[in-house]
This record gives sequence, C-alpha cells and structure tokens, in this order.
Amino acid sequence: MKLVKRKLNLIIAVICAINVPVCVFAALRQSEARFAVTAAASVLLTFSNLYYALAPQNAENREDERDIFIARKSGSDAFKLSCWLVNAAALIFAIVYAVSREPACLTVSLTLIAASAALCIIYVAVSCYYYKHN
Repeated sequence: MKLVKRKLNLIIAVICAINVPVCVFAALRQSEARFAVTAAASVLLTFSNLYYALAPQNAENREDERDIFIARKSGSDAFKLSCWLVNAAALIFAIVYAVSREPACLTVSLTLIAASAALCIIYVAVSCYYYKHN
C-alpha cells in the first residue's frame, strides 16, 4: 500500500518544515514578532500538509461529476468576484490619488493593479488546464 497519497502536499510540508528553524533563528536573533508568527504559521502548514499527504483518498473517489462541476463553477465565480473587487479597489485608490495627490494612494493602486494582472494570468492558466482535462 502506498504511504504518500499526495506528493505535492508532502513537498509543501517539507518546505514549511525547513522554514520553521530559519524563522525561529531569525526571531531569536532579531527579536521581532513577525518571524515568530511566520514560524507558527509554518508549523501549522507543515502538519496540515502532512495530514493531507498521508490521509486516505476515500472521500475523493465517491464524488459525483455534477458535484465536481458545481464546485468548479462556484470556485470560478468566487475567483471572478475577487478579481472584480481588486479592480474596483484599484480604481478607487487611483481616483483618490487623482483628487488628493497622496503618494500612498498611487502605491496602493499600482500594487492592486499588479495583483489584478496576476489574478487574471492565474485565471487564464486554470481555465486552460480545466479545458484540456475535460
């Protein structure tokens, strides 16, 4: 019987486990809370990914095709909504910058535009993947 069910989760767990001592060392050396929080988050991610890597896949095999379609459709709609919200926030910050000339608003707007571009690229890649595998 195969011990590791999902290899990607195991790889992520190993990367997070490597990150824990690095963050603990940085937290002790620089006395900053952000490194301690990152170490705690890495520990949680390590254990959750190890659980998913070693857990049996019985529940996944019982899924119906209609359930999978509904899950993909709702995930796609949620992703589109998040893209619209990021674009709206970028537009609002751009308008605030145009009115007030506050440099922080320009920085936030450009960051949100870059995040929106990344979300669009991810959406196209995921759509192409599902198109090829269906």
